[in-house]
Amino acid sequence: MSNSNKPAVSSSQPAGKRGVIDQFEDELATIVFDDNEQLVVARQTLPANARVGDVVTVRVPNTGAADVAARAFSAGPAPAPSVEVEADDTAASQKRVRDLLDDIFKR
Repeated sequence: MSNSNKPAVSSSQPAGKRGVIDQFEDELATIVFDDNEQLVVARQTLPANARVGDVVTVRVPNTGAADVAARAFSAGPAPAPSVEVEADDTAASQKRVRDLLDDIFKR
């Protein structure tokens, strides 16, 4: 019997968390997620074409559940997340904002 509830993402490719690039400050970028959680990453972590307002998917390398607790106590740096700009989602988000502004100002 097959399980149709399995995620489409394989265990080697961790599921991502969607957010929006909120701001750049010097060489840092702040990404804000729907739950208002924020992530500050090195700007070089982002794709070269990333801009403020872009919708992104952030994936943290899968190191296994046992490694998460160990990493919290280790002296070494945590693995850098990968960040991918979602161009279609960014365009849709910008359209929603334009439509809302048009409704507010009755254009």
